[in-house]
Amino acid sequence: MEPQKYPIIRLHNVAKAWDGHETLASIDFEVNKGDFILITGPNGGGKTTLLKLMLKLTHPTSGNVTYLTPEGECTSSLPIGYLPQKSAVDSKFPITVREVVASALLGKRMHGDKRSIAKEALQTVGLGLEADRPLGELSGGQVQRALLARAIVSRPSVLVLDEPMSYLDPHYRDVVTGILQQMKEGGTTIIVVSHDPGPLMPMTDVHLSVDRQACRMLP
Repeated sequence: MEPQKYPIIRLHNVAKAWDGHETLASIDFEVNKGDFILITGPNGGGKTTLLKLMLKLTHPTSGNVTYLTPEGECTSSLPIGYLPQKSAVDSKFPITVREVVASALLGKRMHGDKRSIAKEALQTVGLGLEADRPLGELSGGQVQRALLARAIVSRPSVLVLDEPMSYLDPHYRDVVTGILQQMKEGGTTIIVVSHDPGPLMPMTDVHLSVDRQACRMLP
């Protein structure tokens, strides 16, 4: 039996302007529980801005973004894991890989030992042997996988990924695709921005094309 779907994030008439220039306009759509949403579009088209609006990391110039409970009531937060673009992260910051991943568990109640949970997440992305290395010593692909481990370590019900395949070789692109497939099958709601959507298309429920002021659903 298919799990029941219901909206958990609602964007209503959302617009966003930077320095007086409108980047996104009249955005209306809902993210349903369990959806795999793929967002594509040209560089500079507003894809990352749309993610940040959904994450409430930035506020819309007009309209509203609402989080909803299964009962349809408004709620202030959702259990979200987020992987930003690698370029948004200072990989030279003096912190170990384990500490990067464990930082996502601060203030969260988890079933089990947090150190073991962080270790499991690192093993999932193939970084179990790199846990005590400084982040700055890793390759670009390894940093990307460490950030993915941080995004999934808290076992969020919503996973938001901005270009998760960047810097990865073909083997680890397959690994990440497998991780996402498994999480989707487990009921996680997944929202992905990608310039290389091919491997993700088979699991995609909703495909959005974002190009500045235009946001449309593709078949």
